[in-house]
Amino acid sequence: MRKVIALAACGILLCALGGVAQARPSKRLDPTTNTCRVFTPTTIEEGRNLFHSVCKSCHSRDNAVGARFIHSESLISRAWNRVFAKQYPACAKDGSWASLNEEQLRRVNDFLFMNSADAYNPHSGQDCG
Repeated sequence: MRKVIALAACGILLCALGGVAQARPSKRLDPTTNTCRVFTPTTIEEGRNLFHSVCKSCHSRDNAVGARFIHSESLISRAWNRVFAKQYPACAKDGSWASLNEEQLRRVNDFLFMNSADAYNPHSGQDCG
């Protein structure tokens, strides 16, 4: 009986560790350039800093401009890609994104994609090989 309990405990531990090993995605397919973007700590940190300095100036809680509050987990990864590919939000149309060059926009997209609501899904981020 002790062997069965020990074996069951090992199985549970392996399942738990397997869940931890399913980390965030390490790459994404960029639909605007049709290229595979490989994430590095440096580029993700740059995207995070840009998001917090540029985007969060309007998209914070109780902001004065009436922009919707957003954070990285506001959308799933595919939705963040769609936001940047189609550029349909009001802030993209009114020129607010003009302060960022194309590479900076991609880095913000990388950061949001990597930290999206479905970031821990083992099947996301694997669509570019």
